[in-house]
Amino acid sequence: MTEPTAPARAYRIGIDVGGTFTKAVLIDNVTHEVVGRFSVLTTHSDPRGVAKGVVDVFRNVLERSGVDPKEVIFLAHSTTQATNALLEGDVASVGVIGMSTRLESLLAKGQSAMKPIELAPGRHLTPVNRFLMKETLSDETINKAMKALGLKLKLVPDKAA
Repeated sequence: MTEPTAPARAYRIGIDVGGTFTKAVLIDNVTHEVVGRFSVLTTHSDPRGVAKGVVDVFRNVLERSGVDPKEVIFLAHSTTQATNALLEGDVASVGVIGMSTRLESLLAKGQSAMKPIELAPGRHLTPVNRFLMKETLSDETINKAMKALGLKLKLVPDKAA
């Protein structure tokens, strides 16, 4: 069996999804020279969401730079949307369920209990925390914790059974 060979040329791509634009930059892996840039409007309203813009910007930066997708050896993806949502307080409720054995519970309970997080002056994210002991796990204890988080448990049948 022969080892796969590395492409003759190798590139890195960075893609950032912003509130207005989704941008890509293509960099030569050896020289670190920027060989291509491209941006599209962020596709908030597309049925495929912002992923549509990520795919479009990826394809376009490669096509316009004459680079074969097989030559891309690294892809970094980031977004400012999550950071902006946090700073603006535009976040959903957050729930944390910690779980451990009774033996480890003292440490685990403290580590999994999130305190309120100040997002901006006067804006806080206050997680709902619940803790479960593995020894007492049951549908009832799980459902009670999920209910406290405002969620309903949807049991999926075990296919192995």
